[in-house]
Amino acid sequence: MGNQSERDETDPQREKSESPGGVFVTKGSKASIGFPDGFILRLDEEGSFEGGRVELLVGLDMCPYWLEVAYGHIKSAKSSHNNLLKASADEDDERLGFALEEGFIAAMQAVVSAATAVEALCAAVHEYIQMPKVQRKAWDKNRTARYKRIVETLRYGFQVGASNDRVSVILKEIFRFRNWAVHPPFGITSPKPHPDIGRHTEWRFVAFRYENAQKAVGFALSLIVQLARKPEIRFPDLVKYCDELDKKVSPLVEKWESEIGQLLPKDNAE
Repeated sequence: MGNQSERDETDPQREKSESPGGVFVTKGSKASIGFPDGFILRLDEEGSFEGGRVELLVGLDMCPYWLEVAYGHIKSAKSSHNNLLKASADEDDERLGFALEEGFIAAMQAVVSAATAVEALCAAVHEYIQMPKVQRKAWDKNRTARYKRIVETLRYGFQVGASNDRVSVILKEIFRFRNWAVHPPFGITSPKPHPDIGRHTEWRFVAFRYENAQKAVGFALSLIVQLARKPEIRFPDLVKYCDELDKKVSPLVEKWESEIGQLLPKDNAE
């Protein structure tokens, strides 16, 4: 293990190497001007105004990127699912085993990506709203589950309405599956029936199958785009952010509905 200064040198957020080509800012990135010495304006010896150092700051909203990642894995999981059904019908165990593992890997990554997209949205929202201190203290004191913090943040920043309870229940399930993937328990358990092949398998092949992954990613995508269209107007910066988020995510909704199926309620589709 290196010392703190060595670790800092490898931290991409602290790296200050110069590039002769300047700064490349991708479409959709956030850019602003920072004053590392504080905003200083004064007169020099010749009577001209001078200020402190000015630097360009850039940031990237990870929410739409994680949704794209999740969608890519869902497409892979769907292809593997079709292969799984064919192999099962042909009673080809070699192809069946390959399709089962391939679909499991894709579905697991899709679920993790969906949960991460929701977390990325929550992180962005915290930049534009100020949760009450009493709420934050209660979270820490009670060790509130991550999904509950997210639900309460979304309820505070968006017009969630009567759907709040449903959102809480489904997010709890998505994060439970996410935790199975990123904090995998190890042990031997009895095999579980796999509904797609009519046989028993290790329980994770049942949990991380195409049907479950499709529901998780579809819910995350639907939730995010609907929230982006209903921010609380008392947070003008959040309203601006949501307008841009909607523009980024809506094309993915169109792809989903053309290639996988209906996603948004008819009265919310645009």
